[in-house]
Parts: sequence; C-alpha cells; structure tokens
Amino acid sequence: MARSSQDEDGLIRKRLLYQASTTKGEPPFKKLAVRYVQFSRELEAGHAGRVKDAVDSVLQELCSIDFLGRKLLAVQDANLREQTSYKLKQAELEGSKEQVRPQSVYSLQLAR
Repeated sequence: MARSSQDEDGLIRKRLLYQASTTKGEPPFKKLAVRYVQFSRELEAGHAGRVKDAVDSVLQELCSIDFLGRKLLAVQDANLREQTSYKLKQAELEGSKEQVRPQSVYSLQLAR
C-alpha cells in the first residue's frame, strides 16, 4: 500500500531520531548531543587543543546526520520510482487483459 508523503516524512524523522542501527548503536542525534556537551565543557575549561578536537567531533556527527538524511531521501526516491514503474506495468497489464477478453469471447462464440 502506498504511503503518503506525510507518513514518509514521519518515518524519516523517527529513523533519524531513534535509529538504533548506527555503527555504535546510538541514535545520531543522541551522539550529536553528547558531542556538543563535550564541546561546551571543553570550551568552558579553556583547553584549546581539546576544543578543536571537540569541534571536529561535532562536525563529524553533523556530517553523519546529513549523510543519513541524504541516504534516506535516496531510498525514498528509489521507492517512488519503483511505485511509478509498478503502476505503469499494472496499467499495461490491465490494457492487455482488456484486449484479450473481447477476443476470447468472440472466439468462444465462433466455436458454438
């Protein structure tokens, strides 16, 4: 059954927020929040080297979330193309059935 775009958006948001299939098993936004808190603590402490590492970690998590979002959009686009292809094939099949049906009735009438 085809899903509406609102349903798909809801599923994408749920996957982004609660996805447990990441490499370390943590949801992406939870990892981002942890990295941001680490960054904030290092910034308050004034450790320049650690702040740079924390910034790199935050940026890495942001890139990871961006990649995941793009991947989900690519999957959604592929599914939409597949649904369109399926609908075209189904319409083609229905048209073929309609062409065959009158011929079958006609040949049955001739056989009598």
